[in-house]
Amino acid sequence: MTQLYDVLKLHSIDSDDLMTAIIDLISRSPALITQCNVDVLDCLSKFKLPPPQRGHFEKLLYDITMRCSDVEVWSRVFMIAARSSDNRAIVECFISSFRHVLRNSFKKGVIEKGHVPPHILLNVLKGQNTLQRRLSSGDLVIKGGIANLDILWPSVEHQLHSFNSSDMITIATCYFEALGIAQHQTKQEMRGCLNVLMKAIEKRSGEFLLKDWICILNALDKISCLVVSNVLSPDPGNYYVKVSSIQEVWTRKVAESLNSMDIEDLANVIYSLSFPQCSDLCKYLTMVDMYVAPLDAAIERRAIAYVGSNKHTGSRNIFDFYIAQLQMLLPDKNGLRIALDSRKSLEQVLVGMPTCRISQLLPLTRFSEVDNAKMLLNILSDRVRSNLGPTCASEIAHLLEYGVKLQSVGLCDSIIALNAPRMLESRGGFCQLLELSRLLAKLQMPSESFLSSPAATLDELLTINADAHVSHLTLSYVHCHLMISRQLELLLRCFKRRKFQKPLVASILSHAMELDLSLVSQANILDMVRVLGDLGIRHESLVKRLEDW
Repeated sequence: MTQLYDVLKLHSIDSDDLMTAIIDLISRSPALITQCNVDVLDCLSKFKLPPPQRGHFEKLLYDITMRCSDVEVWSRVFMIAARSSDNRAIVECFISSFRHVLRNSFKKGVIEKGHVPPHILLNVLKGQNTLQRRLSSGDLVIKGGIANLDILWPSVEHQLHSFNSSDMITIATCYFEALGIAQHQTKQEMRGCLNVLMKAIEKRSGEFLLKDWICILNALDKISCLVVSNVLSPDPGNYYVKVSSIQEVWTRKVAESLNSMDIEDLANVIYSLSFPQCSDLCKYLTMVDMYVAPLDAAIERRAIAYVGSNKHTGSRNIFDFYIAQLQMLLPDKNGLRIALDSRKSLEQVLVGMPTCRISQLLPLTRFSEVDNAKMLLNILSDRVRSNLGPTCASEIAHLLEYGVKLQSVGLCDSIIALNAPRMLESRGGFCQLLELSRLLAKLQMPSESFLSSPAATLDELLTINADAHVSHLTLSYVHCHLMISRQLELLLRCFKRRKFQKPLVASILSHAMELDLSLVSQANILDMVRVLGDLGIRHESLVKRLEDW
């Protein structure tokens, strides 16, 4: 098959005819696929193969997961599967076989432990990056891949200085997005990678192109709430700042660098950007109040040229997302905004977008006009009521957080009404709803309307179902002490707002007596005691434990 492919390539055949010729060959002799090397397999993955031939291609990928013992071949085929396979079982097999393949390579002495070659690292990271973009953040396939990133981090850290700037972007975006997806599930070693990568980016900041900076800023959006050592200071010591603070400083540096250019150089730099990159650059500059002349004019001219072209026909949903982003950020009388609105209004664009894309626009409501923010929230509320909203706990929490922040009672009510019954069926879902109750407590409602509010509805559901779940708040693992104490406190707060049952409170206090106070924050315990006081309950044994502690 490899030789046939090379022969066909050497002849002057149009690319369409070449693909047709290869597909015909495969149709007549499906066994040819099994003779492909990795390079030909990579080319075949980009063809639109008919279903029968596609089945042979997928079967070959599956066979490779079962018999591959070479980590280099595995990494290259994993990158192909992550990009082109729609079969979840195949991708899962690749991810689960990684440790076995890597261990075999260590045993055979092909690679040294902790020194995986750079090209293999990059293949795995590119494959994981692709999966993180294709799948939902709550997907178990993604979390399996993140576990593999944990294993690779020592090798990445050891060789970080040897990667070029382009590879650095691949590494940083992969790990930043992984941390954003699984902030609490990752190991301490991988959480430590944030400081290392941020420091490396700051140290090599002069090497990055404008499009590289846009990629970095995009990845930092996923972890903006995390804290990191202050890499901007020569001697950071124990001084920690939020990632969003460093992101803002880097954005300002990029803006200042662009504004200091000559008009011709600035135009050349902006011309090199794609339409999504223009839209993102506009977003970040607007967020730091640096979307000013002549930079704004250069970006808008480039964006208008893209809108008038047909280069976006193959990716309509993605193109519409970046259109909506600009429509939300730019003022009504702006030239680019007028051009976009004449093509399609913001409401029409939002209605045609998937829910996950609309929810990504929520952070922009802070910089958008009030009417646009209300429109976005109303469309999201309708989607959630129609059962088209998120089902993953982290995505539900993200949506609810913005519903509370923007004081959208309708959105919060829709989220709770649709998701609470399903989540109450499991102990994990019950605990997740307890965390959501903390968010909803911040929703401002008139006192006379509280009983009909989303917070009151959730409190009532938690109180009614507490009896079935309190007995399962076990302390099997050491790290659960802090989590259980927080859940007990949240449940007591629900009881405070609703009519509570004394037997349930007694059961909760019994669990509180089992907590190892050395593993629980003092503030958390004091909060629990304060809520007990508000309920008019004094638990002598618990008070004595606190005094002795």
